[in-house]
Amino acid sequence: MNSMAPGCFGMIMTFDEDDDYCKKCPSHSECSSRVYQRMYEIREIVDVEQRIAQANKNRIRGGLPVSESTSIEIKPRGKFELTDDQREMVKCIANKKGVQRAINLLKRGIDGNYIGKSMQRRMNPFEKEPPHFLYLACQLLMDGGFTKVELAKSFVLDESTSMSIKTAHSHVSITVPLLTEFGVMQLSNGRYELTIQGDE
Repeated sequence: MNSMAPGCFGMIMTFDEDDDYCKKCPSHSECSSRVYQRMYEIREIVDVEQRIAQANKNRIRGGLPVSESTSIEIKPRGKFELTDDQREMVKCIANKKGVQRAINLLKRGIDGNYIGKSMQRRMNPFEKEPPHFLYLACQLLMDGGFTKVELAKSFVLDESTSMSIKTAHSHVSITVPLLTEFGVMQLSNGRYELTIQGDE
């Protein structure tokens, strides 16, 4: 990396192939390569094939060289498969939407161990990760727990979700079995409380 490169060098969120400011930057070519390489690394977690394909097209359209160092090969993604333990855990989630939510989380590498350990450190694992209703549930768990009624109320009152009462209760029926089977909370005297995770 050029020591004179700007602070935005290699940042996926700020780089824009078609932006005049980016085009005029002396570090444009090197920055472009770094951004696309990072996108390739991220695609192992997030589906960015379409963005990568467009990136390669943009290089050609902009008259930039496309070589092994600048072009990103779109390799077949390996098929995600649940482990035996995860498969058994998912079977215990009675809610069908909850099952799909659980599988989607596991695909992203978000499991019960990660969620539980994060909350024990007073870090909400869904602060920057969707879905937001799990962020609300985890926040309540870190603040002492909740009843189903309290969880539904938090969904209704939260401005970013703006759920109706019916939708809130539907999401409660997804959240409770999901977080319970993930092993991050347990029912105690009518309240769901954070389960203490073992040492790493």
